[in-house]
Amino acid sequence: MAAGGKEINAVILAGRRNTGKLKDVATDEWEALIDFGGRPMAQYIVDACSGSSSVDHIAVVGPVEAMRGRITGRNLTFVEAGDSAIDNLRRGLKALGAEGYLLICASDIPLVTPAIIDRLVADCLAKPAQLYYPVISREDNDKKFPGMHRTYGTVREGTFTGGNIFLLDASIVEAKLPVAEDFFAARKDVLKMASLLGWSFLIRLVLKRLGIADIERRVGQLFGVTGKAVICHDPEVAVDVDKPSDLELVHSLLGDRS
Repeated sequence: MAAGGKEINAVILAGRRNTGKLKDVATDEWEALIDFGGRPMAQYIVDACSGSSSVDHIAVVGPVEAMRGRITGRNLTFVEAGDSAIDNLRRGLKALGAEGYLLICASDIPLVTPAIIDRLVADCLAKPAQLYYPVISREDNDKKFPGMHRTYGTVREGTFTGGNIFLLDASIVEAKLPVAEDFFAARKDVLKMASLLGWSFLIRLVLKRLGIADIERRVGQLFGVTGKAVICHDPEVAVDVDKPSDLELVHSLLGDRS
């Protein structure tokens, strides 16, 4: 439970079909249902949220009929997936309500545990903000997972990769989704991203002349919220399974947990 008696509810986004790089090594129709030791991949993040002392209710947004009977958890609701991640977030929010905080989780982060969820929530709520995003240093990632390839960005404070969990004030979601949709659409197009962020900001980012506070201010300006990048020392939050090498590595790391 969040400070001040506010609930923290979780939305797990599990609506992606297995049409990417994993399709050659896993025959499941949905990525979230790829088998790990007899359990669907999404079950691990459901277990992490269910076992967390911070999380109240959980909505898993994905193929409802395929998930029923295969995924279980505490205070769990299944929600039929829509056509995009943004649409699925909207559906999850509708199922849970717009009160308190919302923990948005990818379904392909099976190394995350209840303790990691609790530490992340506590670190986020230690600073007042409406939107929190974990970043993990290259040093922390390399120390725990040597040789694992991740995409990094460098700012004045160091070199970081992004996590696959957000925490935000649920009451802001609906009003900010149009901006989020613009960012999602522009994520692989430099010109579109520059039109959103501004060329000056983008150039300074590429030249590594920005600090975390600069990025927080720009995100705040664009979304009209107070945002915080939270340095997370649990690199499991950044380990998503989206290619065969990830699948093989995570299978080996899960060990007794699978």
